[in-house]
Amino acid sequence: MQFWLLGLDARRGDLTRLGYQKTPMNTGSSAYTLDFMERHSLILHSTGLTLKLPEGELYYERRTGRFTLDGQPILPA
Repeated sequence: MQFWLLGLDARRGDLTRLGYQKTPMNTGSSAYTLDFMERHSLILHSTGLTLKLPEGELYYERRTGRFTLDGQPILPA
């Protein structure tokens, strides 16, 4: 549901108004990047999201519902 709502925000231009930078992609939708605090960024795409942290890249794959940190699976507790 959240990705659908973010898609509506992107279509209406709300994400760019909130400071996200739009980057066209070769496949799928455009990516939207928001840099915040020092060395942190959030990248939204129709396939998932990436949160860049000092500890590494946390990635959520929408299709599978899985999280990875620097490519290593994060298992549910």
